[in-house]
Amino acid sequence: MTSLSKVIHDVEFQHYAYSPTGELGTRRLSSCVGIIIVFANRTVLIEHRSASELWDEGESFEPKDLFEDIVDDIIAMKQHHLNISCVLIIGGCSGNTQKQVQASLVKTREDFLNKNKHESNSSNDLLLQIYRATKVLDVCRSIEEKDEYRKNDQFIDVLITHGRNDSLYLVLRQCVHLFDENTEQKTAICCGYLQYELPVDHDLSMQQDGFSLAGAQFYVNKDILGQYEKEEKDYSIIHDTLMKFDENVRNLGAVSINTNAIGFIISINSMFNHLVTSLPPDQSWATQLKKVFNSIH
Repeated sequence: MTSLSKVIHDVEFQHYAYSPTGELGTRRLSSCVGIIIVFANRTVLIEHRSASELWDEGESFEPKDLFEDIVDDIIAMKQHHLNISCVLIIGGCSGNTQKQVQASLVKTREDFLNKNKHESNSSNDLLLQIYRATKVLDVCRSIEEKDEYRKNDQFIDVLITHGRNDSLYLVLRQCVHLFDENTEQKTAICCGYLQYELPVDHDLSMQQDGFSLAGAQFYVNKDILGQYEKEEKDYSIIHDTLMKFDENVRNLGAVSINTNAIGFIISINSMFNHLVTSLPPDQSWATQLKKVFNSIH
């Protein structure tokens, strides 16, 4: 699988962008949340939402407000007859954030659909489309406060790109930040990789029992653990992250690759190396549409 573009736009923290070419990504999803919307015409929209923006301190998370914001952002694209194939929500790797977001999203979605179960899936009813198509993609590990991790943390990088026969692929990698207490610098180590061909020609909203990654390929790089055997805090978070990533993606139906693991890793890392936060003038659609959420919502 290879990307057709030389560069892919990287949606920055607390921004959103859409791509009519079907290629877009975002990085460093830790406590924050990435919302990926894939339309039937291969347009992709990604929002990178911070935990603090989803709810203020002391207040509960309101999924209805989030979905209504997404509707506003889709309308701002000024494209007509957009049909949503799927809405994927990923991130929230801190324990409290992940639990609150996922529980609230599931309950609000179920309540809304029960009230509107006899409504048709009209292309004019974006809110109904979003609720029907939303799937929480639970692949990262929920980190509670663990002393042995110290200032180490984890994050997810994710992108949508083209593959063979103009298919769209979901590509992600699970990484950790290792904190050096001497230099007070963080080093990113990526240890889990996954790619999945999105069935955008089918209505994913019909998967009522949850989103499946059947057919997805993944690899966890356990060899990297050998480099950190003498660093207990580093070894601990890498090991725990690898094991949970492996468990989560297997539960979603993904299959571990058995051959050419190095090529698989190189290919995925190469795609993320093509992510840029600014684009040339002929691809200015992304920079024109991205915004800081706090300035509007």
